[in-house]
Amino acid sequence: MRRAAVFVVAAAAAVSVAGCTVTGTPHADPGATYTPPTTPSRPFKLPGLDNAPVVPPPANARTMNCREYMLADDSTQQAVVRVFGAVKRTSMAATLLQMRCLLNQTSTVAVEYPKIPPAFQE
Repeated sequence: MRRAAVFVVAAAAAVSVAGCTVTGTPHADPGATYTPPTTPSRPFKLPGLDNAPVVPPPANARTMNCREYMLADDSTQQAVVRVFGAVKRTSMAATLLQMRCLLNQTSTVAVEYPKIPPAFQE
């Protein structure tokens, strides 16, 4: 048993030393080109700073599932949270509900809305 432990430690040391050797000067591939990251189709906006126009809520606002909510534009999302009672911070409530729906895409807005902090439900 002790011999096996010594062997494992020696083997681990040999692999770690052998894996760390570098010959020459490492450098980046000169043929590689930098590709900037792509911008998401819907970039994140700071809550409360966007001026989304006020629109009427969709007919299915109380029965809407999270996938439909995520595909809606900002104005429609804010209209949906107004249906559930948000008045003061509709942009923040819509953003928090969007995060809840992102985590639970098979859920409905009616199930996820009560889970956002109460301060944003008023």
